[in-house]
Amino acid sequence: MQKTDLNCFAGPAFFDAIEEQRLKRDLSWTSLGRVTGVSPGTIKRFATGDKIEADGVLALLRWLGRPLEDFSPSNSHLNSGVAPLRATPGTMLRRDTLRLYGELRKKAEQNGVGLLQIAESTGVTLAQIKGLAKGGRTDIRTFLKLLNYLDADFHGFTRTTNS
Repeated sequence: MQKTDLNCFAGPAFFDAIEEQRLKRDLSWTSLGRVTGVSPGTIKRFATGDKIEADGVLALLRWLGRPLEDFSPSNSHLNSGVAPLRATPGTMLRRDTLRLYGELRKKAEQNGVGLLQIAESTGVTLAQIKGLAKGGRTDIRTFLKLLNYLDADFHGFTRTTNS
């Protein structure tokens, strides 16, 4: 597994890129939320870098037309070149947390460890890992830490849902 700065997601730079495009396209915060499916409050939280929701990142990267690596260069190995899914009208792209949980359990069994050991080795809480089993949302840093543990492709854990 490649060791990287697992917390490297530049939330403030991501927010700046969003704000630049929002102004360039002459969109209000409400309009931006409507276009992207991400609430304005969620987008504004990116400016502080706190709890950056992974599904929101995915939607806004798509809207910006930019790859994850632009804001998380030390995690570029997580994009193996697998073509990302494309949302069709009426659908949204989401992180596939159920699949992520299943892959973590599989790797735990293969390595003879429990989820607690995975949590300890990744710096993610056991509650965060177990929350994935419910299909719950997760923040981008947690998602990147777990993908690093699996040495898995970012786009391999994407699914489409109805918007």
